[in-house]
Amino acid sequence: LKSDIALSENARIDVSGSEAGSVFIRGGQLFVDDSAIQAETLGDRDGGRVDIRAEEISFTRGANINCFVEGTGRGADVEIRAGGSFLFAGENSDGERGRIGVETGLENKDAGDGGTLLIEAEDIAFRDGAFINSFTTGEGRGAEVTLRADSVSLAGESSKGWGSSITVHALESGDGGTLLIDAGDISLRGGAFIESATHGRGRGGEVTLKADSVSLAGEGSGGYSSNIYMQAQGSG
Repeated sequence: LKSDIALSENARIDVSGSEAGSVFIRGGQLFVDDSAIQAETLGDRDGGRVDIRAEEISFTRGANINCFVEGTGRGADVEIRAGGSFLFAGENSDGERGRIGVETGLENKDAGDGGTLLIEAEDIAFRDGAFINSFTTGEGRGAEVTLRADSVSLAGESSKGWGSSITVHALESGDGGTLLIDAGDISLRGGAFIESATHGRGRGGEVTLKADSVSLAGEGSGGYSSNIYMQAQGSG
């Protein structure tokens, strides 16, 4: 029998550093509420690994996973596997939304590449403005993001009107990352969106959806429809 694990009230698991460490979590149910797991790469060593496996996984009230690359090392690799459901939902009292960030931020030619994010579960859901953000701001390549499930759904918005989303951006000279969603059903509702964009010289990110059905329905409070956007605003 696997024990349940809970992080709450702004708890932190932080293995950031010049050589980011690794996090391994095994349990029956994992509850992360208004808390964070951080593995930031701040130096020239490669990031570590965040490996989470549980039967049910929920991140609520602004809980987040942050894997930021601020040096020349490669970003962390994140693997999350749930036997049942995986949920990211809600915001905290400061209005910070639940998020998974796999990002590079050193703006020079030596910037490290982003890592990888893999989420596997029966059902994957992002609610109430929760989001995945993959971006690169230097010459490092963006992260590789993969979601595999029977169903993947993004729905709803935050109190400030931000829809649940997955974004893959290249902001400078680095190439954007990749997004693969492999699921039986993919749904975006209530202003939720997927966006790939390049704003600089780098190539835009790649978005691949493999599904039996893909549905987009509804709009957010600002009148924005659920959508999939592909943008090129620079020379990439």
